[in-house]
Order: sequence, then structure tokens, then C-alpha cells
Amino acid sequence: MRRIRQNFQFSECNLEVESKCNSALVVEIIRVQARSPVFKALLGGGMREGKEEEVEIQDVRAPVFRALLQFAYTDSLPEACRMREPHGTD
Repeated sequence: MRRIRQNFQFSECNLEVESKCNSALVVEIIRVQARSPVFKALLGGGMREGKEEEVEIQDVRAPVFRALLQFAYTDSLPEACRMREPHGTD
């Protein structure tokens, strides 16, 4: 078990979103890799980011990225992201 925890692939990573706002999110690498082919390639496919403990995510707002991570962890979106029926339709 100790060897697994020491292996970076099975540990945590800081994802820096909107770096000007100091919005770092800690994720479990194995979970986001299992839920997203993009994260699997980014963090486990031999890319430079897969070898770093902190990865900058560009071109996405922090609230949107948090919603994406919530979906990856729970299979649900925050209430504010859910689509609502237009008023007056049944």
C-alpha cells in the first residue's frame, strides 16, 4: 500500500484554475483519470503535466471547472448548472 501512495499516478494533484484568482483545486488523480479521457491523457499519458504536482488549467472559469469536478466525483451537477424547464410549459 505504501508503494501505491508513493506512486504519483495514484495520489493527488493541484489543478490551478484562473491562476490570477489563486483558485487551486486538489483532485485524486486516479478518480479524474477514470472519469475523463482528457484527464487520463493529461495526467497519465506521458505528458509533462503528468509528472508535476501542480497543473495549470487554462481557458476555463473556476466555477465551471468546479462543476465539472463535482460531476466527476458524484455524477451530479450543482443545482445552478441544471437545466430548468421554461416557464409556461407543461
